[in-house]
Amino acid sequence: NTLELVKRSKLNEINLKADEALSKVTSIYPQMEIVSWYKQEIEAAAYRKDPTVHTPMTDAISMYRGIDKEILVDRILEKADLFALVSGATFGRRQGLEDALQRATTVDAVKAIVVDYTDISSQIPDNIWQYE
Repeated sequence: NTLELVKRSKLNEINLKADEALSKVTSIYPQMEIVSWYKQEIEAAAYRKDPTVHTPMTDAISMYRGIDKEILVDRILEKADLFALVSGATFGRRQGLEDALQRATTVDAVKAIVVDYTDISSQIPDNIWQYE
């Protein structure tokens, strides 16, 4: 079915461009570090509530990076909030495009869906993760 092929192609475009938009934030990190962000955020938030809580990952990063744990926790939480904002906007746009794709009933309607994340990715400063 031609409509299904065009929809599948458009969905690939939607997903690829979402990944490209997020790569501005994630491309400077190895995949395993990105996977650890959730654990880092959990530990940092727990530590912020109770400084006696067990935080093995945060402790290891702090020690081997040579940075005070308090500063590291602040940075983790700040970066987590920034990433939540950027990824949330990207995911929302992607899901909205997918919804439009599901509603499309003709090839022309699918082709009329404009896949664009530049308004989101253009708001991300180039030095988003750098500290002075």
